[in-house]
Amino acid sequence: MIELVIPPDMDEKYHAALSELPCGDNTLVGNRDKIEMLEVAMLNPEMPNAMILGEQGVGKTAIVEQMIYDKSLTDFPMIVVALSIEALGELPENIMISRMRSILQDMQVIKQATQEKNKTDHFTMCLFIDEVHKLNRYGLSGQSSGAMNALKEGSARGQFPIITATTDYEYRHHIMADPAFDRRFAKVIITEPTTTAVHAILERRLLRWEEQGHYIPPRNPTFLDELISLTDAFIRNQVNPAKSLAILSAAVAYCTNQHQQGKEAILSHDVLRFVFNSEGFNIDSHTTAEEVKSVIYSRVKGQPLALKYLVDLINSSFYTRRNFKRPFLSALLIGTTGTGKTETAKALAKALFGREDALLVVNGGDYSTSEDAMAAQRFIADSVAVNKQQVILLDEVEKSHRNVLNGYMRMIDEGIVRDSLNIERSINNTALLATSNLGASIFSELADVMNINRMDDAEDLSDKLLMEWYKVESQVRKALQNGDQGLNNGVKPEFIERFQLFVPYLPLARKTIAKIARQRLEQFQREMAEDGYIIQLPRRESKEEWAKLRVNYEDIDSVSAMIAEDIVNRDAGTTGARAVNRFIENSVKPQVAGAIAERRAQGSTLDGAFQIVTNGYASFETTEINRPDVSVKFIERGVME
Repeated sequence: MIELVIPPDMDEKYHAALSELPCGDNTLVGNRDKIEMLEVAMLNPEMPNAMILGEQGVGKTAIVEQMIYDKSLTDFPMIVVALSIEALGELPENIMISRMRSILQDMQVIKQATQEKNKTDHFTMCLFIDEVHKLNRYGLSGQSSGAMNALKEGSARGQFPIITATTDYEYRHHIMADPAFDRRFAKVIITEPTTTAVHAILERRLLRWEEQGHYIPPRNPTFLDELISLTDAFIRNQVNPAKSLAILSAAVAYCTNQHQQGKEAILSHDVLRFVFNSEGFNIDSHTTAEEVKSVIYSRVKGQPLALKYLVDLINSSFYTRRNFKRPFLSALLIGTTGTGKTETAKALAKALFGREDALLVVNGGDYSTSEDAMAAQRFIADSVAVNKQQVILLDEVEKSHRNVLNGYMRMIDEGIVRDSLNIERSINNTALLATSNLGASIFSELADVMNINRMDDAEDLSDKLLMEWYKVESQVRKALQNGDQGLNNGVKPEFIERFQLFVPYLPLARKTIAKIARQRLEQFQREMAEDGYIIQLPRRESKEEWAKLRVNYEDIDSVSAMIAEDIVNRDAGTTGARAVNRFIENSVKPQVAGAIAERRAQGSTLDGAFQIVTNGYASFETTEINRPDVSVKFIERGVME
């Protein structure tokens, strides 16, 4: 065995930046041709220089280490001296550049010292500079740098064999810009290994760990195949074999921990679930299809068609084989604004990920130019880099530029987006929804045909409704493709087809709007109770009581009915349930707040309830033409209902 000798003056001169690269442990699988390419490059009489190119983690250094191992079995072993650019870079910049100019000559000195110490010249030696692109940081001027130019001088004369390594990205950005430096190095391109090769690498690594004395648990027969498949699907910003080895190492560590606690653990799907969860990924949903459907039913009102398709989508996502390289589910929600599309997104966020705010909204109008295509993807990727589990809502996609939609198509197909650092991020732990308001007039006509305001049950999915929808579905698709007249905002059919389902939302029936209004009022009531105020709402009336007023309601109070009949009904086709929120924010809340402020200003008691009622001008209360609104009264505790 040859002992490397770095004379003390050389060690000091290079700021302890030189060290021996260790011999590999003979665990490399494949790439034998790449090792031969390196060996040939080192024998080049003119310029014995090589540059290994490949993604981070693909095994560039491992190939050099394996070459050292292979050579150790011959009569001419190889010593590889590694240069740490960071350590050398701690010197003043002008001195660091000077050292790069002299290093190849000084390597001859180190080789001579090693020969004298070992009393043999039966070995070869080369210099290894990993992440060689970092030289570009020192003495940067124009397209090159002082440090690169300094190394360029010696490498052109073949003073000493050099192996360098860098990633494809860094090569394009830092090496190609200096053609003179680039052409001095023979290229050895390392690509990501095949699935079969990765499997063999993992097998060999398990054996090696066992030889080193680590606890290696038993494993399911399909464990390694599943590990590789899931790693490829979920970890998109790294390459094999590094990413699969990292997951395998974590899985072994988990089983070792269990073993030390006296628990049995085998390398299995359950272990992978734990390991991926620690990385922020869920390979299994936290919830069930039934729980998701329950939340959807409780939150999405008056949309029997949409609910049918949403249930189909949920069942397919939970009960059929999943494509792990795409979002967990995807759907295009279409229909007039304020009909429940955003509420559906919030409900899915709550049902799938436990939080209503696990929702990323990408507004189409914010990405309306050709230059916005990458900005939209980066916005999504930067978000999923931190929070991998959320609903992505592409809201009003027709307002986005077509180049933005083209970028979305690749995102859906491949399940990846690039962040602001140009790193690929996976969206396969998300639910992807898109919305569009195009075709609204067709939905309004369908609502008129169905006479939804006279239906006894707005939640009922009748055969007639299904049949009428089937008649107009192709018209809605054409409306999406054609867009609004003169606005050139149509959506390509290939974009539409990227989604699993096409989910239609009809204008809301007045009954549904009244129910939504009651829900919002009760939510306001609970919020005020948390702050110590009692809000009293009108009592709900029976169907018979409402019939006396010639209005078709049941189990609804007068304020909610007024909102549906007189506040929203005027523009229900264009605003829907959003008008409910607007009225509560702009009328109900200010009047309650005003009543509280008035009593506080007068020093009056607040021991009672603030009662919200109509002002008496609802259309079902009077024939007088006056503005319907609410009125707030304070009822002292002794006379409260």
